[in-house]
Amino acid sequence: MLSSRPLVGVQPVPSSDSGKIKRRIQGNTEHVSYVVPFLNGRLTSTIYASVLDSCSCYRFGKQVHAHLLKNGFHEREFVGTKMLKMYGECGCVDDAVLVFEKMPDRNLYTFTSMMNVLLDNGLFEEAFSNFVRLLYEDVGLDFFVFPVVLKICCEYGGVELGRQIHGMVMKMGFLSHFYVGNSLIDMYGKCGCSLEAEKCFFNMVEKDCVSWNSVVTACASTGRVFRALEFLEEMLKEKDLKASSIPWNSIISGLIENGYDEEAIRMQYRISNLGFKLDSRSLGCILSACVRLGKLKLGKEIYCYIIKHGFKSSPYVVNGLLDLYRRSGDMGSALQTFSKFSGRDEVSYNIMIAGYCDHGEILKAKELFDAMEYEGVKKSLVTWNSMLSGYADNLMFHEALQLLIEILNSEENEPNSFTLGSALGACADTQSLRLGEALHSYCIARGIHLNTFVGTALVDMYFKNGNPEAARKAFNQVSKKDIAIWNAFVAGYARCNCVEEIKSVLQCMKDDGFDHYVYTWNGIIAGYVENGRHELALQLFSNMPVDIYTVGIALTACSRLAAIDRGPLHAALEFFELMKHHNVTPSLKHYTCVIDILGRSGQLKQAYEMIMRMTMEPDSVTWGALLSACIIHRDAEIGEVAAQKLFELEPEESRNHVMLANLYASTGKWAEIRKIRQQMKDREIHKIPGCSWIEGRDTRHVFIACDTSHMRTQEIYEILNHLTAEMRYEGHQLDTFTLYSTHMR
Repeated sequence: MLSSRPLVGVQPVPSSDSGKIKRRIQGNTEHVSYVVPFLNGRLTSTIYASVLDSCSCYRFGKQVHAHLLKNGFHEREFVGTKMLKMYGECGCVDDAVLVFEKMPDRNLYTFTSMMNVLLDNGLFEEAFSNFVRLLYEDVGLDFFVFPVVLKICCEYGGVELGRQIHGMVMKMGFLSHFYVGNSLIDMYGKCGCSLEAEKCFFNMVEKDCVSWNSVVTACASTGRVFRALEFLEEMLKEKDLKASSIPWNSIISGLIENGYDEEAIRMQYRISNLGFKLDSRSLGCILSACVRLGKLKLGKEIYCYIIKHGFKSSPYVVNGLLDLYRRSGDMGSALQTFSKFSGRDEVSYNIMIAGYCDHGEILKAKELFDAMEYEGVKKSLVTWNSMLSGYADNLMFHEALQLLIEILNSEENEPNSFTLGSALGACADTQSLRLGEALHSYCIARGIHLNTFVGTALVDMYFKNGNPEAARKAFNQVSKKDIAIWNAFVAGYARCNCVEEIKSVLQCMKDDGFDHYVYTWNGIIAGYVENGRHELALQLFSNMPVDIYTVGIALTACSRLAAIDRGPLHAALEFFELMKHHNVTPSLKHYTCVIDILGRSGQLKQAYEMIMRMTMEPDSVTWGALLSACIIHRDAEIGEVAAQKLFELEPEESRNHVMLANLYASTGKWAEIRKIRQQMKDREIHKIPGCSWIEGRDTRHVFIACDTSHMRTQEIYEILNHLTAEMRYEGHQLDTFTLYSTHMR
């Protein structure tokens, strides 16, 4: 209900001061006292129109509406049009429609204003229905209504409806108005028809700066960025036109959206030299381009530009910065930016969650994931997928599968190919065949099993569960195969030790038009190593192209064989030296493999010296490999050095203390063992018990070392005791090292 209470505070003021009213209302519509004196003087339509035109406060607008109703100005078309605009700007569409329907007389301005209200509030179908209604009214059309209608076509009806309106414009002779021409260019550009936008541009008799900006934007948004650049160059030659930053920003966005990252960065330098400013959206795009190109230093330089020009509050820029920090591994700066400047929308949360997952900080990712619910930020499927893949990539497969169950039970999100592919990967690594088969059935029901990404995950899952026949069926169901699914298929046969089938599969792959890349051979070599065919793996390695991963796999094979034979040691060192000839820079993992090989071969001093000569800082895996070798060969001197380094790197990690205790056990230093155990007790360091599981008919059985919670514990320990007795009967004896290891577990 509209209130008819008169506004209070009476000081009559002449109607000629309507301009003052407008200035005084702007920026302070909450203070009615500024306007009251004018509304109690000589009232005119102009006074009311000025007040309504400047009003952005719904409550005050209702009071003005009630006041003009009381004074009989509601039937004036001019005032009614201003009321429509006021309600539209306040987002009160229902009130605007009510005013429109109760107007005794409606003219073209009124209809146009109503269409604008509906358009601005996203009611495109209703806006066009209003235009159709206008056509049946006894109201003559004019040129200014068509820019509004063409804008509606961009969101409703598309280019086909736009072409019909274009025909109507031609028939009514309004093409000569550059407002209409500009709107046609904009409509065709937004509908993806930049060639038709060009035709409209060339047919225009009179062009202004908006015309040029529109055609540049139309070409850039449809991928024709270099054509857009040609238009921009021509525009710069026009002496009567003052170029703005709008077309430059359109070209930057177009270049980046179409994969021309380097060109976009070069264009950014040119724009700066010409004195134009990038908008926040373009700056966000440039930051993303820097991330993709690995130009993190340049990204930080652009960050300084952002600070200088005050763009740090823009969500595009903030999210671009978050992505830059994420890719550069600086999650500390990312969190600081997220906390201080981010609007904490879904996009910024997704970037932070993905960043923490990428860097193995799953607990922090989960904290943000849970915080979204408390802060009222809706989790999209992208959010769920980021967390799911984070769990899977960080070997937290149980958590990944639990999250999948939550997604399946959710009514808001339906799993897509990425969700199911990640979940199937978790099933593969946990050997959860029954759950994997259930997911396969779900994929078939929704037709997603034909997707290449899902198909690749199914092939990998079945091979890792030892079912090559099911993997072959899943592979054959994917009609559009890519190199990834072929590589998974070949590697799967190698993993399942089906050496005879590999040759025929490689031929089928070639017949399908895919060459055997280095990744294909890597999969085969890895399968050979996994099945103990180390000599076959090394033989294949010597006859194929080399990359950093191939050498790593070959070194692993040498490491496995080194414990048996000294020959692989020389082969490994030879492979390591060969990396230089192939321009392959050894990574920390390669050094660790060689150190492991030297250690297994008993060359502990040489392994330690290699660590000392490394150009990069050794990590816990490197020192752990050396300590393990010291346990095998009972070298307490070097082992203590390695253990000390591990304590510095991972002071709270229990396995390092256990490994040192195992070393002392192997050398009979029982007093040192007691010290280690006391240190662990004092610092409350507890060894994480070993865990394994098997799938039965209807459930999964989980076993933890020294655990008695299983329902068949008694039977299990009876069998263990029986096996122990059999071992002793056969003459096997446990040494002190094995006895201590068993006790620690």
